[in-house]
Amino acid sequence: MFFFPVLISIYFIGGLLVLFAPQKAGRLITRIVATALFFYGVTSISAYLQSSGRFAFDFSAPWISSLGSAFHFGTDGISYPLVLLTLFLGVIVSLISLPHTEGGGTEKVYWALLLWLLSGVVGVFASLDLLVFYIFWEVVLILMFFLIALYGGENRKYASMKFLIYTQFASLVMLLAIIDMYLIAGARSFDILQFSAFPYSGEIGLMLTLAFLFSFLVKMPAVPFHTWLPDAHVEAPTAGSIILAGVLLKMGAYGILRIPFTVFPDTIHQIAYPLGIFAFVSILYGAFVSLAQDNLKRMIAYSSVNHMGYVLLGIAAASPLAIKGSVYEMVAHGLGAGLLFAVAGHIHDTHKTFSISSLKGLMKITPITSWFFVIGALAAMGLPTMAGFIAEFTIFTGAFAVYRSLILIPLIGVVVTAGYFIWTVQRSFWGSPAEGSSVTEPKTFSFWLPYVLLAAGLFFFGLWPSFLFKLIEHGQYLFG
Repeated sequence: MFFFPVLISIYFIGGLLVLFAPQKAGRLITRIVATALFFYGVTSISAYLQSSGRFAFDFSAPWISSLGSAFHFGTDGISYPLVLLTLFLGVIVSLISLPHTEGGGTEKVYWALLLWLLSGVVGVFASLDLLVFYIFWEVVLILMFFLIALYGGENRKYASMKFLIYTQFASLVMLLAIIDMYLIAGARSFDILQFSAFPYSGEIGLMLTLAFLFSFLVKMPAVPFHTWLPDAHVEAPTAGSIILAGVLLKMGAYGILRIPFTVFPDTIHQIAYPLGIFAFVSILYGAFVSLAQDNLKRMIAYSSVNHMGYVLLGIAAASPLAIKGSVYEMVAHGLGAGLLFAVAGHIHDTHKTFSISSLKGLMKITPITSWFFVIGALAAMGLPTMAGFIAEFTIFTGAFAVYRSLILIPLIGVVVTAGYFIWTVQRSFWGSPAEGSSVTEPKTFSFWLPYVLLAAGLFFFGLWPSFLFKLIEHGQYLFG
């Protein structure tokens, strides 16, 4: 089926149309393309659930025959929810206002970059040929670099270069691992199913697994490979932060599930317990460092380190239930972090600061903005009726069988998470506003539509978890 070629090519063609269209038509074209592809994705759910075999929407076309590389696309329970999340966030960023920047980028280039970025992310989640997977991976990194460098904040050059250096080095390690797998297997194919059928020796499997884990832990990011993330988030435009937190971080977790779990399952299970140490550290470090932040956007960025630690915990537990929870958490965090970054961007646009201590009494002067932030904060805290609660409860339940009483350690992070969000709300949104404040909120529903959609998604997956679990469990051999 041509599901993924259609998604990837239309996003790409849409970006080209934006470049050649009149200047003010770029936003409209982006919204039309993003909305049309999202509804196309929604209509595919029935076909996905009716599919049989390991991968749904399986498509293959020759590319470099001499190397055995092909455009092989397909999806299962760990990638399909992330593809739908990407399509949904594509609609959200198309509705977010164009950033005000002195970086030199034009409006047309901005919208084109967003569409091409979405095309690349879908390619990463859909590719079953590892050479094609790597190319899409690189395309995403390069496009995000330009999005930050051209449309970011005051320190955009530093943040974009730091982002590129960290992630590029990690991706080169991944490329070397892919080449080693290819040469050792001698299968003349980059298809992941071919790699999974080859009996790699224990030592070689361990070395290759560690190489992939390094690359993907940088992208998640896990402590201590996380230091590029706060700078990238603070300087990125609002739409860039939404895409970065919503789906780019998930590429790392997805990569672990897709490659090492598929090709080296025995090795992954052997090192799963020490891998959990990275999860414990990320959860606690992200939570306590968030507690110390005064920059609102940096606080949300460190909270992403905290929450991606939950994802890694589920992966490290390596049990079907915990892995389901990890995929659920990726979707929940994509929606929740998207809402928080959207609100933070709007606050900065209206108040010209990210300083938590300088923002006082926002609930009185901008109540709509404030309540959307509270919803995002409650979701990040794992409040029942919201998606984060289902995800975290599932992860901890699945991980308990592995870590037993040690599970109390990452649970401390849950408590601290509630602490830093409550403290942020108390300092910035309650109390009396600063004297002379004359900030007003937009009156149009179209402005608030992305906030409403993100909040609705958090409640939808919090109240109807069986829907997402059904997508996750379908056709995924990891959960069998």
